[in-house]
Amino acid sequence: MGLVRLQQFGHTPIAVAGGGTGLIGDPSGKTAERKMLTKEEVNFNLEGIQAQLARFLDFKAKSNPAVMVNNADWLTTVSLTDFLRDVGKHFSVNTMIAKETVKRRWKLKGFLTLSSAICFYSPTIF
Repeated sequence: MGLVRLQQFGHTPIAVAGGGTGLIGDPSGKTAERKMLTKEEVNFNLEGIQAQLARFLDFKAKSNPAVMVNNADWLTTVSLTDFLRDVGKHFSVNTMIAKETVKRRWKLKGFLTLSSAICFYSPTIF
């Protein structure tokens, strides 16, 4: 609703959609990993999200149309080497392991995939 109010007061609202994070999953406190989606499935979901947002935001306004951006537009352009060098060095595995959601997943499954490990930091990184 904050984006709606911004648009009502003349600002251009920018909704950030998680296409990039949707491609690798999102643990968000769950004990199981999210099913891996294809790029086509993620894009289909993004279209649905924009349609839902269009109920509240005006994407066709003349002066300040709402904008939806997809974080895949920048996340999918970063190489693994660049990510590990420039971003990965700022995050501690010890901090991640101390999180309750990680502990629960570890206890339940006995292991943690690399994509899940990265996603536990996704609110901070992405």
